[in-house]
Amino acid sequence: GFYLPAGGAVSRGFEAEINGQPLPGVNVVGTYTYNDFVQPAGTKLAVNLPKNSASLWATYNFQTEALQGFGVGTGLFFASGQYVESGSAYRIPSQVETDLGVFYRKKGYGLNLSIKNVFNRKLYYSSTT
Repeated sequence: GFYLPAGGAVSRGFEAEINGQPLPGVNVVGTYTYNDFVQPAGTKLAVNLPKNSASLWATYNFQTEALQGFGVGTGLFFASGQYVESGSAYRIPSQVETDLGVFYRKKGYGLNLSIKNVFNRKLYYSSTT
């Protein structure tokens, strides 16, 4: 893709997604995004924008009649390092988050219970004002 935001910054990259059901009850979704961002002055300081990000999420829906509607899932989310503000040398490091979940789904509704950041890793988030 190609995008020209205000100010002349240029962002080029691509996104890919794959999903499937390799076994009965098992669903897998994987994504990858590459973004090469250049500011007008040619500075490679993309604010709050990782150059690489990826995710992998897998769920299992129990196949037995007694557990019909119940399932479990796990997900990994990766983001490469990113700058906090334009012109700053401070960079948030690359990070991986691991999440777990259990769920119940029935016609018309569902219930999810998730545990985010299972390994209690230091995760950094950034925002602009």
